[in-house]
Amino acid sequence: MAEANTDPTRTSSPWLSIIKGVFPRWCDRLGLSRDAGQALVNLLCDADTRTKMYRVDASGEEISHTVSSPDIEFWPGRLVLVPDPDGGDDHLEVSYGDELLDFHDPGGHWEFDVRRIDVERWERLYPALAAPPSTAAASAVSEIATQDVSHEAQGIDADGRPTANPSTVTTVRKPRQSYKETRVIEVLRDLDGEGRLPYDLEHQPAQVEKIVKPHYGDASRRVIGRAYQKYLKERSQNKSRQT
Repeated sequence: MAEANTDPTRTSSPWLSIIKGVFPRWCDRLGLSRDAGQALVNLLCDADTRTKMYRVDASGEEISHTVSSPDIEFWPGRLVLVPDPDGGDDHLEVSYGDELLDFHDPGGHWEFDVRRIDVERWERLYPALAAPPSTAAASAVSEIATQDVSHEAQGIDADGRPTANPSTVTTVRKPRQSYKETRVIEVLRDLDGEGRLPYDLEHQPAQVEKIVKPHYGDASRRVIGRAYQKYLKERSQNKSRQT
């Protein structure tokens, strides 16, 4: 097998390395290794996600007879965040487990990959994981938007001179829902489906936090409170559509 085909981080590969490919890019976008690790666990434990594990020998060649496809039960507890001794970002390791340690090949190591299409699917579901637009692209969009605004709205006449009563241009931006808020809303939906979600805690954020924390402990009280408010609104709208 050619060396070019063994590197899962190459653009042409349908696979991405969980350790070298997905985790670093999600760390960059979320800002915290803990959040990136949790997002990765959620991806790997999703029923539609496909992963593979295999041994690589000392020369970097994939050992074909070691390739297997772990199911979603393989991943809980396998990903371990290891603190950087120099105070940098934590790095991610996979806990192999006893069943993997009996493979005697001192010159090789295990690799763990996930399908590129599953990573991209997750980034579409959770915009916080997606790469921001490039500066050049953002500037181009901004310039086009400015050109599309009428002279009157910009407060200038056809020759570019200020008008006597320039209009005020107001840009309305829809707040982007964070990854953590999305996860909390998912927890609230599940609790609601089980009949375990009270609806009279609008002004009791501590009580809402107490309900959510056992199911998703990485979100702050403020994030949980915002998610609870959004879910109450979502539920009200769903009930209105049904009536």
